[in-house]
Amino acid sequence: MLVALALVAALLSSDWQTHHDDQAGYTVEYPAEWSVDFGDSTTHFTSPSGRVGIVITVDDGVATDAPEAPCSAVTVAGLPALSCEDILTFSVWTTIIDGGRIVTIATSAKNYDARAYAHVVDSFTP
Repeated sequence: MLVALALVAALLSSDWQTHHDDQAGYTVEYPAEWSVDFGDSTTHFTSPSGRVGIVITVDDGVATDAPEAPCSAVTVAGLPALSCEDILTFSVWTTIIDGGRIVTIATSAKNYDARAYAHVVDSFTP
């Protein structure tokens, strides 16, 4: 119970910035101290150390390859999604099906910031 309360307190006390991408059609929150670099279909959020990052990719079309990692069905912003984790490559990603496009939120680092990753995914809105 104390751990859960500490996590909630940390989330509420953290400073978050909002990134709205008109071209890709989504909004997310990310840690205020992280940097943002965006292109046509990919946005990179990078921690101050440069060692941890979260990438959001938007593709038109349908995903064709089934992931080789264990995945579970989830809902993100009311949309169907898959949450996957590959413990060999330390990769975690969530693939959201939004109409005719696929939005993937991913991180890959041995000591990735699980709290920041969860917050980015939970704050996603199309």
